[in-house]
Amino acid sequence: LGIVDKDWVEKEFRLQFEFFEDIGLKPSHVDSHYNIHAFSPITEIAVRLAKEYKVEKMRWPKERLEGLPRSLVALKALIVSKKLKDCPLVAPDHHFGFVHRGDPQIERFLSYLDFEGSAELGVHVSSSRLNPIDRKYYDKELQVLLHHRFKEGLKRVELISYNEL
Repeated sequence: LGIVDKDWVEKEFRLQFEFFEDIGLKPSHVDSHYNIHAFSPITEIAVRLAKEYKVEKMRWPKERLEGLPRSLVALKALIVSKKLKDCPLVAPDHHFGFVHRGDPQIERFLSYLDFEGSAELGVHVSSSRLNPIDRKYYDKELQVLLHHRFKEGLKRVELISYNEL
């Protein structure tokens, strides 16, 4: 809704940038939990601080919208993708994994490998500490990622990090 304490957000983001500096690292890109950095007014803060700390890249969760499943997650993803404008920093050309979150399928993951330019696939780490619903989804997502057809399909793309973007 855009109702945020901008001063608190800036302070928190600044602390995280400074933490990286204190331990001798430079972030490869700007990212945040639930992609909150991609929504106004937080985007403006994140971009300003990224430029100040000389971080030139950002995760941007805008995704192609063909073949949306009928689910609450897909509806949220549709709203998110429609609201996002162009990324103000360098970002992959494509982002996959958000629109179909909650329904990982091998055919869909294989379709993610059909792109031009650069792409990011958002996936999640499973853990016994997660609630059972998330763990079930993340475990299923892991099975799809480890599927022999997906691993074979990955051979068609060059894997890079944000540093090489």
